[in-house]
Amino acid sequence: AEAIVLEPTEFPGLETGTRLAGGTVGYNDGETIDAALSYLEVPRSRKSYLGPDGSVVATREGLRTYSPSLWFTRLFGVEGLWLKGEFAWQTHDDLDMRAYAYALWPGYRAEHLPWKPGISYRYAYFSGDDPSTTRYERYDPLLSGGQNNYVPGALLSSALVNANMRGQRLTLTANPTDEVALTLEYSHYRAIEANNRGAIGPLQQLSSKDLAQEVDLFCNVYFGKHAYLQGVLAAAFPGAAIRDAVGGSAKNWYAAQFSVYFFF
Repeated sequence: AEAIVLEPTEFPGLETGTRLAGGTVGYNDGETIDAALSYLEVPRSRKSYLGPDGSVVATREGLRTYSPSLWFTRLFGVEGLWLKGEFAWQTHDDLDMRAYAYALWPGYRAEHLPWKPGISYRYAYFSGDDPSTTRYERYDPLLSGGQNNYVPGALLSSALVNANMRGQRLTLTANPTDEVALTLEYSHYRAIEANNRGAIGPLQQLSSKDLAQEVDLFCNVYFGKHAYLQGVLAAAFPGAAIRDAVGGSAKNWYAAQFSVYFFF
């Protein structure tokens, strides 16, 4: 069990004064099951929640999030077969809010084969605000992060947030040697509602639910226990929603990154 109190570091000029408090109770048998129940609340924040007309309906202060998760690492007794499931439910002290998110993530890694190939598929859903109801339903991702977890792509994470969106990701992995890890990912994202208030400026209202696709290739090379080199090649392809939001055309995005990490 653990309890947390967080004061996030925010970008200068974009501070919301958000504070987080909560905790997690978990169980891990060391072999097959990792289960947890987390709770988070926001005792302080100036971040605004917007209604369909763009007006402020509340702030983040008063948000409560309940999140159970379950991870089987040897599903049905099969070595290398795993399944992760997560759910999050959000309410608010001062707003009629019912928002939710969930993810299902099965995968398999063949430890007995050369290169130890692996494959996984993740489906994630983050609710959007339905403008035909008086209730607020847009999921608040709070501090969403973690490479290869819930960030919507190495490139698309600069344009998309985990709200009003469903995402699918297919991941292939391999280890040619114990020091080299390869990961190839394909991601596809669609909106839930055309009302997208709370997104970055041009994407407040969507003409299409087709957001974007992305392909990423990661290569990690480890040098002993204290350093590794990471290479990343990424390409993102804007969908009709993004193209229409910026005037009818948007170029594909490409990136190459090489980094060296040291740790002690």
